[in-house]
Amino acid sequence: ERSLACGTPKQIRFVTPDEEARLAYAGAVAGTSFGGGPVAVCDVGGGSTEIAVGSPAATPHWCRSVDVGSLRVTQRHFRGDSPTKREIREARAAVRSAFVPLEPVPAAIHALASGGTARALRKLVGHSLGADELCEAIAISSATRPQKIARRFDLPTWRAEVLLGGTIVLAEIQSLLGVP
Repeated sequence: ERSLACGTPKQIRFVTPDEEARLAYAGAVAGTSFGGGPVAVCDVGGGSTEIAVGSPAATPHWCRSVDVGSLRVTQRHFRGDSPTKREIREARAAVRSAFVPLEPVPAAIHALASGGTARALRKLVGHSLGADELCEAIAISSATRPQKIARRFDLPTWRAEVLLGGTIVLAEIQSLLGVP
């Protein structure tokens, strides 16, 4: 136990990767409505990405956490503010290989993206994150310095600095799921 500034004792409990995926799923589907069928939820974090698939009215049937996130991809694959085409290709291949063993069951009919990368991408390319929009976001975030992205799209600079990495993660998940 640890005492916080207000003097109230609090207990800290760390969640497991599967719990994190289930919690992201529950938060994303709460208050949304779908015409039916399985929903996938993808939450790209800095160090990991959680994916869960299930019926919105129940807990997810399938959950996975993968040690691939926006910060991790950025640190491993990009050397500066102007990534090369080769760096982008290598980053996409590495992220894709991390998702190869995944077989989300049941197959999703709908998908939701949660987290900071998804919110930032909505400002860049709009509400839907299909293959075309994610390709456009990769083009914007790889050709524009993070400081300019931050100013133009009203994002924190630190978010703009890891946006390309997070966008690549979402692009590969979108390809895996087959739905925007």
